Amino acid sequence: MDRDNRNEKSVLDKRGYKRTQEMGPARTVLPLNEYVGDREINSRLSVRNVTLVDPSGPIDSGYAKLRQWVEDSLDSFKNDLNNLMFPVFIHLYLDMISMRRENEALSFMNEYKEDFIEVHASELRQIEMVREMSNLKENQLAMAFISNKYHLTMGKYAFDLLIDFLELNGMLKIGKIVNQYLNIKVFTGKMSEDIVDIGLVGVADFDFNKKPITSGVHYISPKVEELVLTEEQYKYEYLDQFLGILKKKRLEHTPPAYDRIPLPSPSASHIASEIDKLRDLAKRMNVGKHQMPSICCYTVHNTFETLCCSDYSSDLKLVALGYTDSYIEIHSLTDENLLKLKQSIYLKAPEMRTGKADDARDDAGKVVRLVGHSGPVYAVKFFANKRFLLSASQDSTIRLWSLDTYSEVAVYQGHFFPVWCIDIASNDYYFASGSSDRTACVWSVENAKPVRLFASSLSDIMCVKFHPNSNYLFTGSCDFKIRMHDLQDGELVRLFVDHKDAVTCLDVSACGKHLLSGGKDKTVILWDIATGKKLFKYTGHEGFIYSVSFSHFSSLIVSSSSDNTVRLWDKYKGDLVATYYTKSTPIIKAVFGYRNIISCLGAYTPKK
Repeated sequence: MDRDNRNEKSVLDKRGYKRTQEMGPARTVLPLNEYVGDREINSRLSVRNVTLVDPSGPIDSGYAKLRQWVEDSLDSFKNDLNNLMFPVFIHLYLDMISMRRENEALSFMNEYKEDFIEVHASELRQIEMVREMSNLKENQLAMAFISNKYHLTMGKYAFDLLIDFLELNGMLKIGKIVNQYLNIKVFTGKMSEDIVDIGLVGVADFDFNKKPITSGVHYISPKVEELVLTEEQYKYEYLDQFLGILKKKRLEHTPPAYDRIPLPSPSASHIASEIDKLRDLAKRMNVGKHQMPSICCYTVHNTFETLCCSDYSSDLKLVALGYTDSYIEIHSLTDENLLKLKQSIYLKAPEMRTGKADDARDDAGKVVRLVGHSGPVYAVKFFANKRFLLSASQDSTIRLWSLDTYSEVAVYQGHFFPVWCIDIASNDYYFASGSSDRTACVWSVENAKPVRLFASSLSDIMCVKFHPNSNYLFTGSCDFKIRMHDLQDGELVRLFVDHKDAVTCLDVSACGKHLLSGGKDKTVILWDIATGKKLFKYTGHEGFIYSVSFSHFSSLIVSSSSDNTVRLWDKYKGDLVATYYTKSTPIIKAVFGYRNIISCLGAYTPKK
């Protein structure tokens, strides 16, 4: 046994790895002149491969097995382990090129590059240009991989699992790459905020975060804009003047064409809801550190920990609650009772001719229960026109409910596992869902099947949010990442990376420039959508973040958490402005209304 092998065995023995003698077939060490005789091969990569790899065996023999093992790992470790795959893939490809196995390298690249094309498209294009040894030194990125260590972070338990797997399966080639070309920062417990560098620091960047996007907002549809400017009644409410202010904001940040994605003509109820929205925005209060907003807090009692989700109507007059018992409750938050459309057999012709809506409706009381799901209801969402409600459940379905008759209208089936989240576009025509099957679907209310399916997430999608211009969809996942997709072509256009645990909630500012996210890592992050960069991280919560919301055209944001608090933050300075405590009531929903009044809701959970 030569000195290098003795040193290697000594180090492994000291670290407790006793099975190194059993790791597959013995390695063959060949002299350089027997391997190749060409003097052009003098890079570190070539010399390393001569001494560490048996040229008679397949170099990628362990990669497929490692890939499958990572895919089958628990979600709590998968994100850390998955970050390892790209640098290992690149180094194995470069190994094949340096050993003049061009055909094998090309086959390897074509077979596995789809795993990374979404995030590393730019790097892959550059690496694919290395087709033979003569290209190696001429390619700056390839030399950067050879000359620099690839930085990664990994939890201690995930790292121990990786080392054990490589050892037990005799993957010496991959083990050498991990040892020589990766700088893995192992952490225990919560990852330090100081650990931010991932990849070839200063060399690689997210290619898709440079893709052009149009994040401007129309605020209201052209049809409503025409009505407000031409109808005499709206001039007395000064809506035309406020519309002029919104048009100036729109000129500052050009939106995409309103018909960039196919849309039907707006319904009368949708037009009415947009005009109501315009009225509320015109009457909103400008809130800030020195002018605090009013907060309405609603507490739900006797839920026995069965309340899963909630949502407010756009005018904050209705609230929907979803329960683990598979039903939904609609509550009126005003003195007025809910009204239900009478059945057709009870409607008489003279009553219909009067045109009075009350003649066609019955009093339904303060609460109405909707029954139809066969599993816990995980998400509910009102349409802007308040005529319909969406719900998502463990039964893998999304259901559309009429709030005129309080009955089920349609069932949307496309997911194969529980549906965790839903959101509705501002046009009331498209809606989105996120599921445990790692996909996000975009639907139209007229079709029972999805019109778009996004499968880029590596784990469950916990939250979805439409951009105010309805052209983009944000998804937050258990793989700690937020993705932004273009609805028109389905392309990934932004990736937001900084959370250290699952992303649980999202919101987009009314101007369309900023994204707000909260996660299980107890932090709230403000992002610039145009660049994909983090602007501020708000820390202070002591539990999971359940809800985040922007104020309308003001400087405050609100967040709620499992720590029984609601917190207000300064959007532009990152400072905590105020903290409001509840009595054993985790607030699962906190939202700014159009008038910048906060409504929040939670279930009273007495201490055991």
